[in-house]
Amino acid sequence: MKDQLNRLALAAVLLTVSICNPAGAEVPTDRPTIDEGRIIRPAAETEMAPALGKSYDSSALNFVTRWLSPFNGVNGTLDDDLIGEASVAPSCAGAPIGGIAGTPSAYTSGSAYSDGRMYVNHYDAPADNMNVVQHFLTQVESATARNVTMLVGADDGIRVWLNGDEVLRQDPPAAFTEGAHQVPVTLRQGWNLILVKVYFPQLGPRDDPDHEYKFWSLRFAETDGVTPVLDVYQSVDGWCAPAESIYGWTWAPGAADASGAFGSQWQSELRITNPYYHNLFATLRYFANSNTSGVPDGEREIRLEPFETVIYDNIVRELTGQTNSGSGMIALSGLHYYDVSFYDAARLITSNVGSADGGSFGTQMPFNYRYAGRSCCAQQIYGLKNGPDNRTNLLVIPTPFVADEAVLTVNLWDPESGRTATEQITGRGAFQINNIFNRLGMGGVETSTAVAHIQYSSTASGANLRMMASINDNVTSDPTLVGQAPYGIPTPFQ
Repeated sequence: MKDQLNRLALAAVLLTVSICNPAGAEVPTDRPTIDEGRIIRPAAETEMAPALGKSYDSSALNFVTRWLSPFNGVNGTLDDDLIGEASVAPSCAGAPIGGIAGTPSAYTSGSAYSDGRMYVNHYDAPADNMNVVQHFLTQVESATARNVTMLVGADDGIRVWLNGDEVLRQDPPAAFTEGAHQVPVTLRQGWNLILVKVYFPQLGPRDDPDHEYKFWSLRFAETDGVTPVLDVYQSVDGWCAPAESIYGWTWAPGAADASGAFGSQWQSELRITNPYYHNLFATLRYFANSNTSGVPDGEREIRLEPFETVIYDNIVRELTGQTNSGSGMIALSGLHYYDVSFYDAARLITSNVGSADGGSFGTQMPFNYRYAGRSCCAQQIYGLKNGPDNRTNLLVIPTPFVADEAVLTVNLWDPESGRTATEQITGRGAFQINNIFNRLGMGGVETSTAVAHIQYSSTASGANLRMMASINDNVTSDPTLVGQAPYGIPTPFQ
């Protein structure tokens, strides 16, 4: 019986993350495509548009709606250069717009209607509601260098720069008409920087029907000015490194392709859905648990049409091109972290899909964002189990992934028996401490209410550490995930 439990315990390693490339996107010829995945693109949204009375459908026209912008407009005119407009650089959310020191910080803007219109409202205006300037910055990705037509419409005044060159100016007064301006432009291959400056002689006050809301829009058509350009892709901070991006990178533990007991197999399914009305550019990276370099063990770029879903049955094998390569973390960029962490735009499920006793079982792995966890001090996890029926593993997850060394003091306390134990443990990157009760000399304790109190100092990079526990039963090895508590109750270690 003991040997059987040991084999099952081997199958229960709490895994950690991986990556992949959707069918139809670029696959390097030197990396085998093990599992092409499945693509599902419901037509419901397009079919619903006429019934809802939309004058035009953003999903068919690919409006640019993913922008970085300061929360509030400022007083100024269309001619006032407030941020060094012709020399702005690509920015990440939470940084000064355009990378210019002293300028307001910009954040991802949700101020877009499903028909592609961006809006600015009276809440964005200074107190006097007069002479309001607001900037919007983004990048779009083009697969090739090409000549296209930029279609712009705006209330009042607008100026547009593409890759540092001003391509459009409209002076007020003007009323919003979608595509009123058709501007021939050249997109370069890769990322293209767009800066939009809108100006309103009056914005607000509230309940003023002429000035409460102002609108503008931007999209691309072919050189005929009519045919929409659908292979230009947008992103949430998709050009930013993980440590630079507040909103655009998320991290999930527990992705695996690993053999278990009795011929069973642990593997992870990854599902990604583009929840936006625009084409989406995203990046997937995989970091194995054994990774101590900080360099991804695999990386892919993916491109999704509006509302497109891609599913990979075995994401670790798909990304690495290897069999039984183990487990690690997956990093996903391009979607807003709210859409991933809270709204199920991405789902990672790790399952035991083979013939182990007890049948197939698995669990959904949570996505975290950059500030999940804490950068120092202590975390607590409650309700840990140990005994003949259960064992507990502890997982340390850096967000974003860094290969820094982390020194932890892990304290266990079982309130039922009064037993305590302490051990200092060192690890790098993402790592797991299997059977934490055995590790700390409390393997004989039977409990379902134990508390882990983990003390640690900040890492060299300052990345947040998120602690999770995997409570595994000793029959099927089916894990239950337990996250850290937001605040700690008093324990014998405080």
